Amino acid sequence: MAELGKVSNSFRVHNGVSVDSKTGAAEDISIDHNNRKFFAENVNKERSHLNKIYAQKNVKEIYRELFDEAVKEFNSKQKRADRKIADYYEKIESGKYGETNPKPYYELLVQFGDMYNAGIGTDGEQIGIEMLDKYMRDFQKRNPNLRVFNAVMHLDEASPHLHINFIPFAENKSWKMPRKVSLRNALEQQGFDNSVKGEMALIKWTQAEKKVLEEIIRSRELSVDRKGIRRGHYSVEDFKKSTALKQMKENRVNELLKKSNAGETLSPEEAALIKNHNELLQKKSAAQEISIKELEDKLRGGLIFRKVIPDEKLHFVMEELQKSETPFAEDLAGLHVPNYALPLIAAAEKNYKPAPQNWKDGAKLLIDQLVYKVNSVDELLNELGKRGYIVRRGKYVSLKPSKGNFKAARLHRFGDEYTEESLRRRIANKDNFKIRVDERAKNSAGLSLEYTVAIVKTVALVYTLAKPPRKWKSDKPYSVENDYHINKLAAQLRFIDTEKILSADDLNARIERLQTEIDAARGKAADMSKTQINLKDLIAKATFYYNAQTSGRKLDTSEQMKFAVAKEILEEYGIATGQGGLARLTEIISELKGSLIKNEKSIADLAAEAAEFSKRQDLFLEMQKTLDSIRSGEYFGSLREQKEGLTK
Repeated sequence: MAELGKVSNSFRVHNGVSVDSKTGAAEDISIDHNNRKFFAENVNKERSHLNKIYAQKNVKEIYRELFDEAVKEFNSKQKRADRKIADYYEKIESGKYGETNPKPYYELLVQFGDMYNAGIGTDGEQIGIEMLDKYMRDFQKRNPNLRVFNAVMHLDEASPHLHINFIPFAENKSWKMPRKVSLRNALEQQGFDNSVKGEMALIKWTQAEKKVLEEIIRSRELSVDRKGIRRGHYSVEDFKKSTALKQMKENRVNELLKKSNAGETLSPEEAALIKNHNELLQKKSAAQEISIKELEDKLRGGLIFRKVIPDEKLHFVMEELQKSETPFAEDLAGLHVPNYALPLIAAAEKNYKPAPQNWKDGAKLLIDQLVYKVNSVDELLNELGKRGYIVRRGKYVSLKPSKGNFKAARLHRFGDEYTEESLRRRIANKDNFKIRVDERAKNSAGLSLEYTVAIVKTVALVYTLAKPPRKWKSDKPYSVENDYHINKLAAQLRFIDTEKILSADDLNARIERLQTEIDAARGKAADMSKTQINLKDLIAKATFYYNAQTSGRKLDTSEQMKFAVAKEILEEYGIATGQGGLARLTEIISELKGSLIKNEKSIADLAAEAAEFSKRQDLFLEMQKTLDSIRSGEYFGSLREQKEGLTK
């Protein structure tokens, strides 16, 4: 639909209970409001019956369904009655888990466009509703660990939007409670890496869901308007035309005001548009006063590279940019951002504070690294002594930091992998992975050889403690087999083998072929979307014509005009409108509706096909980027810089 033009999308994740940053007061997400058990001032009650309900279940009942068995298993292991869980929902809601306290549930707020291009009463309203419906119907399938218990599309406010309430859960038989509430673990089990910071999986999941929203927009032959920091509901392209857009909006409101002053009755949608427009002008006018200089900076700004190390700081900065919806592209040791985002990065770096680390965790990570530097447990203990630890030897080895008032801890209490026997085994077997990779390098060629050599070089950095010890799986000891960067390279190497990619040229050719397939699928979907619009229009006109002919009711002036247009259009399509054709019209309407359903499925299939092609292309593009950095030497230099950043 051309009237929509560029379409933005809004995606917000809220805790089940949030805390006001100014007052410190708890603010419950109001499911009662979402379900219209009470009404806010901005709600048009006359339209509330149009709201679409997808799920409406009691959260406590879903808690019992999800967690009763896990609670029963947990309680069976408790010797003390006061440690048993009586009601899991109440225990989570009570907030007795400190700073990492999980929330009982979360809410998503999803919207396409704004009140002017997809709002109630606009030409884009119906497409906005259909896109939201598509997103909602596939949400649970994409997110098996996020159990939706309440979901509704509101059509009684200025713009259609979704409220999705869900309970995140994760399972692990080794946990004391084998199934529990945890957004971080839920997303991690859905494949979103969480090895650096607690909210990293949330950021990556949010980015993935936004890609879904963008695919839905593109499937309707619409372009995506990505929002940036402090730009309200306008893109940079909108700012170029801000005066014209403002005038168009004011003209629309003025037309409705003249209509009202002339004694004509406004529809609820038209009245709501005037009311919301006036409120928007009053409440947002200050926020929309963007300086000329700032706009020029944004319009000029391409993406520039800003180095941010170490990894922990990089991901903190990414979180801050994500919160403000500032666009960025992640790189190995920094970010590609618009010029106007540099002050935001500087502010985030200033606010970054490394998470306090338990000294035992730090000691374990150092031991994990030293395993590759030493040849015996005695040598390892000597190295610990050189690196700021007091080591006591006896029947049991114990250690503690030389600085600070810490109590010594026995080494075997660090975990099964840190007993003297386990450390001897780990040191004896430390070269096994290296030997396998060296052997693979001897029997590799082409692109496979380049990647294998890159793994060999990265392993060498581990042996010399010259790279950051970032884990692939956070609950396992650090090792070459559990190194994040080695695993990333190994995953791409497996992909090269599976896809039989022979060279960089072969890789580039596949990226181009996938782009052709993506464009073709999207083009077909766009053509079919146009057909859908025509079909809906034809069905509406045929239905109106049939009802007008059979009802026996006298038509008013506007209905007579609508009747004449419908008759003309039907005849253009070769549909007989005389008395003989009227009997066949109901069959034709039924056939058209059948075509509509068939087309809708075909559009969904094409969108899924394009999404799958795009997903594969992303893998190839990431590999291309990695290969370029390996060949330039930037890959290994960046790892060394990250290590230096950690030691400063």
